[in-house]
Amino acid sequence: MNTDFLNALHCWSLSAKEGDPAPLRERASLKQQQRAENLRLWHQALAEEEGLFYLATCHRIELYGWTSSPDALIEKWIEASSKTSAQGLEMKASLSHHQGEAALAHLIRVCSGLESEVLGETQILGQVKDAVRESRDLALLTGPIDRATQMAFRVAKKIRTNTRIGEGTVSIAHAAVDGLSDVFEDFSDKKIAIVGAGTMALQAMEKFWNLGVRRISWINRSLEKIQNHAWAERVSCYSLESLAAEVSTSHVTVLATRAEEPILTRSVLGAVATKSKLGPQIILDLGLPRNASEDVHRLAHYIVRNVDEFSDRSLKGHHQRAQAVPVAMQLLQDEMKICLKDWNHYSSAPARRELMQAIAEVKAHTLADLKLESNPDLEYVIHSIYGKLSHHLLQELEQVQDEDLSGRVLEVITRAWRRPQTNGSQEEIPQQLAQIGQESSHKARQARSSR
Repeated sequence: MNTDFLNALHCWSLSAKEGDPAPLRERASLKQQQRAENLRLWHQALAEEEGLFYLATCHRIELYGWTSSPDALIEKWIEASSKTSAQGLEMKASLSHHQGEAALAHLIRVCSGLESEVLGETQILGQVKDAVRESRDLALLTGPIDRATQMAFRVAKKIRTNTRIGEGTVSIAHAAVDGLSDVFEDFSDKKIAIVGAGTMALQAMEKFWNLGVRRISWINRSLEKIQNHAWAERVSCYSLESLAAEVSTSHVTVLATRAEEPILTRSVLGAVATKSKLGPQIILDLGLPRNASEDVHRLAHYIVRNVDEFSDRSLKGHHQRAQAVPVAMQLLQDEMKICLKDWNHYSSAPARRELMQAIAEVKAHTLADLKLESNPDLEYVIHSIYGKLSHHLLQELEQVQDEDLSGRVLEVITRAWRRPQTNGSQEEIPQQLAQIGQESSHKARQARSSR
């Protein structure tokens, strides 16, 4: 294994599963309007062929990089996310760091839903693909790290297909709604407000509709966007100006926007903040950064729940998914062996190309040293000999279990092929090849005459 090559793969992670609090993850989350600028700036610290991508979900903030300068890269993220030195130290101490084979295995677990707060949730794979696509569009995803993402997607798909890891759950939004069973036994007579037009909001709306809810208010900053959606025929659509009125008259409000600042505050609620005839009202804050400000948490009749409070133990099918974990982990272990072999073949490709180029040069010099105007039979023999030598050599190297040794042997052989020959050997090689060529040519003529 070319460990130096693989060890250049890094992942730094903050996640709810590891106990990293939402405020810390919020600070580490790049604002959408500044994300491209920051990522391009960070990429400037990397060498050519090095790359990165950044993943931000409601539960997880991660930075992946393939680089020989990991310290320079992570310091840029910490600097961009910290207003004080104390915040920088907190983030540095909280970041989980995976490197090399561990980083690749972690990425596969993330894509498979094995690292999700809600075990096996399906949304994460699409989020990782979006993050990869974003970096690719910015020309930040080059070379080996792009290769690593494709490996992770392939293995994650295989794990999801061949295990029950995704059984009984769809997303974080579904988990949040399922968690309301401790407050409401029946939803059919309840009014629900959904704020946002992204995947999380749509999944929550679908879940409530399937539970029998028929009074749903859909609120979005762009009213036109939701009015043209298929769901608009079943629900009532409002602009963000109606937020306070709809929240105050809804039993449950789902906040699922990408707003950089809280959209629901005590001042936004205004006078309605102190009026409630519905009893306890639930606000499910699925945003990160959070969509509800701290002063809303202090309102007596509102119960605010954010993503860190949703437990996968309450979900139907959790037992089946938990049983699938050992199978999934064994499959991951088996697939990692294939990935590492593929990675080694990929990393050794330049050395293989150099060896083949060295062999080609020796062939060309040998033919030139023979000083023959034209001898197709002799050229065929020489090409055949060199071709078989190189093919058998590379085939044998493929079988070497110690891949570090395989790489070193490949380098030694390449140097040997590139070593200049002495005058004596230069004379001997053409004479030997000429003799082989004459014998081969004679046999070829005999074969043609017999036909």
